Amino acid sequence: MHWKEYYYFCIMRLLFCLFFFGSFLFCNAQINNLVVNPSFEDYLYCPQEYMQIESAYPWFQPLPQSSTDYFNACCTTLASLGGVDVPENSIGFQYARTGESYAGFLVYGHGLHKEYLEGILFEPLLGNNKYCVEFYYSLADFVSPSFFTSTIGLFFSTDSILSNSNLSIQVTPQVSDLAINDTINWVKVSGSFTAGGGKNIC
Repeated sequence: MHWKEYYYFCIMRLLFCLFFFGSFLFCNAQINNLVVNPSFEDYLYCPQEYMQIESAYPWFQPLPQSSTDYFNACCTTLASLGGVDVPENSIGFQYARTGESYAGFLVYGHGLHKEYLEGILFEPLLGNNKYCVEFYYSLADFVSPSFFTSTIGLFFSTDSILSNSNLSIQVTPQVSDLAINDTINWVKVSGSFTAGGGKNIC
């Protein structure tokens, strides 16, 4: 299948905090996972520092100065030197939910800076079909509870979302939920929506 035939989705977030993302399930009625590289296990090279999410192909960051990160147990850089190892890294301590890797990003930095995580599906979604979505996140240890996001969600589109600005992307996620402040466990977000139509949150 050609790259342009993939169906894109972008992880959205509002307000503040840095999340670790563990794994994704996006499925049709037959429970086939449509997400390419859903738990970030496949990589082009081992990450040794921040801003290397593109190593976990085909995941990428849509903003020009975004610093979405890729954490993997293969990293040999010490946490004290900015390493992105799993489970211990410069952002905190968290085992991968599955495998040996996860992604991380900052919802709010200085000013209006925001980070996003964008990926693709194996096949386009069929209009008027209902799809289920499931993903897991964990709040990074170093984040103060007073700077925690209120909601988190996923937005699906027929093409990639790229921007020349570092301001927030103005779209409404088809699947979203209130975020839970938990630095220890992986928190599941699940929902469903009808492609090309309305959404129906579980």
